[in-house]
Amino acid sequence: MTQVRVRFAPSPTGFLHVGGVRTALFDFLFARKHKGEFLLRIEDTDQTRYVEGAVDQIKQALERYGLVPDNFDAIIFQSQRLARYQEIAGKLMSEGHAYECFCSPERLDKLRKLQTENKQPPKYDRHCLNLSDEEKEKLRAKSKPVIRMKIPAGETVLEDLIYGKISTRNEFLDDQVLLKSDGYPTYHSANVVDDHDTGITHVIRGEEWVPSTPKHLLLYQMLGWTAPQFAHLPLITKPDHKKLSKRDQASDALLYLDFFEVEAIINYIALLGWNPKTEQEIFSLDELVDQFDLAKVNRANAIFDIKKFNWLNKQWIQRKKLTDTTFYGRLKKIVQMKWGIEDEKILQSIAPLVLSRVEDFWALDQLIENEFSFFFAVPEYEKELLRWKKMSDDEIIKSLTSSLEITRNLKPDTSTDEIQKIFFDHIGKNDKGSVLWPLRAALSGLRASPSPFEILNVFLRLPNGAGTITVRISAAIDKLS
Repeated sequence: MTQVRVRFAPSPTGFLHVGGVRTALFDFLFARKHKGEFLLRIEDTDQTRYVEGAVDQIKQALERYGLVPDNFDAIIFQSQRLARYQEIAGKLMSEGHAYECFCSPERLDKLRKLQTENKQPPKYDRHCLNLSDEEKEKLRAKSKPVIRMKIPAGETVLEDLIYGKISTRNEFLDDQVLLKSDGYPTYHSANVVDDHDTGITHVIRGEEWVPSTPKHLLLYQMLGWTAPQFAHLPLITKPDHKKLSKRDQASDALLYLDFFEVEAIINYIALLGWNPKTEQEIFSLDELVDQFDLAKVNRANAIFDIKKFNWLNKQWIQRKKLTDTTFYGRLKKIVQMKWGIEDEKILQSIAPLVLSRVEDFWALDQLIENEFSFFFAVPEYEKELLRWKKMSDDEIIKSLTSSLEITRNLKPDTSTDEIQKIFFDHIGKNDKGSVLWPLRAALSGLRASPSPFEILNVFLRLPNGAGTITVRISAAIDKLS
């Protein structure tokens, strides 16, 4: 049996995004599952759209995601293989499978506009196919031609490993440009030549390439080469079913690593199109390798659900040592930059509480600013914040004084549940809000914050935490006196 060999072939016309990571991941999983090879190829033939730094970002992202190609020290760059593409284009021409085209961009634009107006499929009209040698020489003196493949009559059948049998009548295929006038190949010719030359057995790529695959299959036939098997992955869309693009949060795969655990990202991206057919939702990379099967990839588009992504991230944070996570690193950085606090005890005390309330890891800094700032700075607030319903000032003072007495008897190791029970026993059948709202407001100075039991639990574990509790409740009483 031929050894499985796959490739991930990004273009450095932009940074690697979440869709690209999904393709790389599926290539990686398939290769490792079948004990094959996973190669990286940089398709850098579009020099006009080349983005500086993109290649380094792609390599760094793959390395940090743990998807290291087997040829990481000998990456294939298409820009270094121009002679090979030109050789193949010449071979196709000599055998009657390709021809020179001298048409100007203006003529082609006009042709496509006319075809659109007449509701015809946009394709080249073969204006240059039957030019005489003399005509070609005259035109060649003015401009360099492109080389187009000559689509034969008939039908081309793609047996896709995910979408099944797809038949295309060749009359609907355009005579694709194979070699541009600057000597650089187009994607269509370069990827076929490279896949053949590197012995690729399976091409796993996005669904958007399905319409182009018949042309690629025809090139394999023209050159007498055996085509690899193709597997086209479903699109990743937003909840509104619009395609997730480079302009969305997915624009930089490295950005995700600043907000989410790498295990959670890999776990979630694997589930974008692949269904394990079990109840399991949490997968390590090794588990994904073990269970991955292209037969379990769906044809339907995969919806990027940020709520599910955030949930998975929480699960992975809870599986790891909390202070050894991306989440904790961001928490530490935010608190240090905003309030200049680096005390690990404070950070370790607050981290579980922040984690329990975070719903969107993209907005962690906003959550900390809005709901946890009182842990790092004395809050400022108006006395009306202390009022529960129609309580009078004296009633609030009485409630806070009673709460102050209770907190003075709490020990540093008193749990949140124990604190809650102590207060509930004190409140009895009375209105809980009349005790808990003024207490929570006095401690946090915020309208929305964790419960007073959670706040007290954190403060009690901090140096001079009991003193802080006393000072804040006393300050609240002073506002009403």
